[in-house]
Amino acid sequence: MASLIENGSTMQLGIGGMPNIIGQLLMEHGKKDLGIHTEMFTDSMADLIEEGVITGRKTSLNPGKAVHCFAAGSRRMYDFMDHNTSLAGFPVDYTNDPYIISQNEKQVAINSAIAVDLTGQVCSETVGYRHISGTGGQLDFTLGAYMSKGGKAFTCLHSTYKTKDGEVESRIVPQLERGDVVTVPRSVTSYVATEYGVVNLKGKTSWERAKLLISIAHPDFRDELEREAEEKNIIPKTLRGRKKRSFE
Repeated sequence: MASLIENGSTMQLGIGGMPNIIGQLLMEHGKKDLGIHTEMFTDSMADLIEEGVITGRKTSLNPGKAVHCFAAGSRRMYDFMDHNTSLAGFPVDYTNDPYIISQNEKQVAINSAIAVDLTGQVCSETVGYRHISGTGGQLDFTLGAYMSKGGKAFTCLHSTYKTKDGEVESRIVPQLERGDVVTVPRSVTSYVATEYGVVNLKGKTSWERAKLLISIAHPDFRDELEREAEEKNIIPKTLRGRKKRSFE
């Protein structure tokens, strides 16, 4: 995924362990002149500024400033932020306004998900009716990056999870379950990433989107997902039996 992030991009990273992993990948890939326009400032962002990966020189709005609404991290990060003039805190109605976000060229939004169904609907908040997280800024930044010139929005998730009974289940599913909240609608979902690859759903037909998502599901679940997609006519009957095409 880091290879798809261009030099000079402006970054938003969601909550959880993902921001630190992404930060390390950006350093390993030698990215240059990145900027920050995000809701939450994280430890990895402080590291990237100190390493010279984030400079803000190419940021369209507020050049040279790491724009954020709030911060959550270690004591070291808070010490880094103290009286640091390279940072700029704004109210949430500024940082999370999709129309403001979209004014940054090459705005990149990277957020996690609980499940993605084969139509491209993203659930990041609930498991059925059980509440896990809030909406946060995920849809705001997905929309902002979607509208940004050269922007890219990524939804990241592990391909599987373990139930409390120890069973392994797929996070890419034929359809969301009853009670699952749609955090990002399929109409604005573009890049989806698992440990098995990254696919871009933007501009694809419904059946192409399903094929792409199945290609990055855990291999143990791909045949089952393909079968269910055909049974539910997500992949039309007219395509059954045809030689499989590669969309990776």
